[in-house]
Amino acid sequence: MAENLSLYIHFPFCRQKCRYCDFYSEIYNQRQSLKWLGALGREIELYRNFYSGRRVVTLYLGGGSPNLISGEKFVKLMKILKSAFDLNELGEFTVESNPVRHENDFLRLLRENGVNRLNVGVQSFDEDEIRFLGRIHSVEDSIAFISHLQQIGFRHIGLDLIYGIPGQTMASWRRSLETALALPADHLSLYNLTYEKGTPLQRMLEGGQIEFLNSELERQLYLEACRLLAENGFVHYEISNWAKPGAQSQHNQVYWQGSSYLGLGPAAHSFDGKSRWWNVRSVDTYIERLNANCLPIEQQEQLSATDCEIEHLFLQLRTTEGLERRRFENLFHIDFNRLIDRLMQLKIDEEYWQFDDGKFKLTPAGWIVSDAIIYSLLNVIEELRNDHKKSGIRTKRTGG
Repeated sequence: MAENLSLYIHFPFCRQKCRYCDFYSEIYNQRQSLKWLGALGREIELYRNFYSGRRVVTLYLGGGSPNLISGEKFVKLMKILKSAFDLNELGEFTVESNPVRHENDFLRLLRENGVNRLNVGVQSFDEDEIRFLGRIHSVEDSIAFISHLQQIGFRHIGLDLIYGIPGQTMASWRRSLETALALPADHLSLYNLTYEKGTPLQRMLEGGQIEFLNSELERQLYLEACRLLAENGFVHYEISNWAKPGAQSQHNQVYWQGSSYLGLGPAAHSFDGKSRWWNVRSVDTYIERLNANCLPIEQQEQLSATDCEIEHLFLQLRTTEGLERRRFENLFHIDFNRLIDRLMQLKIDEEYWQFDDGKFKLTPAGWIVSDAIIYSLLNVIEELRNDHKKSGIRTKRTGG
């Protein structure tokens, strides 16, 4: 049976860069976007034989601002994809969009070409916060756009919101959440604001123009979101993601489950289960490489056994699935009960974790301090292995 594949395509253009954004993009240029599409077609052609027979089950067009792509370019992109990949079993096709006006014909064109999920970068429903982040839309724009998507016939709509914004209050955060809940969205992604190196926001912080939001208030904002969304029927299935039952992002779960995916476009990342690679972070270089019939890979890394173990911990503990006994023992060759016993001895506050139905999971409070807990887990695993070496006892192995 052919193995499934998930595709990510990076559209590397925006109207303007937001202050906080570290995702690769350039200011939109129509001529350059045409060259990007031509280069993307060549990249797809170079991968065609390698992924022949693989069924694409999720497709994600991100950016950048993919809403800037014209209907004509979108149709051409779909023809290129269909000529190279099997899209007959495509279950989820997501396109990112800013909450700006679109012609109805373009939105209908997306639906006619299989797009069944729109992810909208709202970020906030507070005008002051939107301006601080450097966004180009208004609260009114967001509400009108999301309502219009429902009228066009999109049943699955995801919204992105940010917390931890300087000047944000519990009252403004609640208003954003309550506004989102009143709209026809079935998925919410809530991200803690980060100050990425080289962004205007980070320079503002270094220059003393702004300060970090109080860490205890950030904690309370996150926990308030957990409470309010649960009360409104949203399932908290990953550290930053909530969905109505059945509306979880299939594409993002591919990342968290450690499954393979292929990234196309400048700065796009790929993973095949054993190694990962990523493309050059430049539209010009991307186009030049592909014009020379060369894949635009910037770097590739092979995962060691230790890399796989660490990645498994980080990814599984991001989700409500947590660490499952059998998978853990197969990967780490350590008795799961001994791990839990040792964690109990460390007296990590039980507010942060739970052991239920053979799984070790973090609670919402635990997700806030997840890095520290995972560091403790790695230390415990190393100690258990050293104990085994000293005692001459073989670590436990289970069947596959």
